[in-house]
Amino acid sequence: MHNSDPIYKIVGINVSGATVELMKRLHPIFENHNHTRHFGANALEMALFARGLMDIFIDFRDKIRIQDIAAGYLIVKEAGGLLLDADLNPLDADLSYDTRVSFIAAANQKILDEIMSQINQ
Repeated sequence: MHNSDPIYKIVGINVSGATVELMKRLHPIFENHNHTRHFGANALEMALFARGLMDIFIDFRDKIRIQDIAAGYLIVKEAGGLLLDADLNPLDADLSYDTRVSFIAAANQKILDEIMSQINQ
């Protein structure tokens, strides 16, 4: 690996219906990585991530109900991935229908730190 190469290969980002502010925040990722993807369903993304086909997956839209990613949460955790909320705390939310979450799944701390340094510039 060259020193200038990113430490990960594939970044998944759900930006469906994202605000302009969120798109501006995430812009450095799109600018710095040629392999960004979204396949249309967070549960599918989380399963692909857990399988090792993606190195990090981000959904910071505050639109996902915890019930909709409960199975994906378990799959990611069982695969040894990190699953955190937008404040980088372990993902935890009540089951209220009105509760919406943002999350990030990362293969390891190094990848998480690198991505977050780009987002938080």
